[in-house]
Amino acid sequence: MLHNLYAEQNKEHWGIIVSKQMPIGETLKRLLNKTGLAEQAAFKNRVIFL
Repeated sequence: MLHNLYAEQNKEHWGIIVSKQMPIGETLKRLLNKTGLAEQAAFKNRVIFL
């Protein structure tokens, strides 16, 4: 997984969002529910599963 590769190399990323394939409306709904008004730093070096 890309996240593990970055961690092994002591690299940072601004978040990785993973989702199964689904209709765009459902994807956007889940994304907005997960992110809301969260700060950028809340996603730094994290993997988010929708």
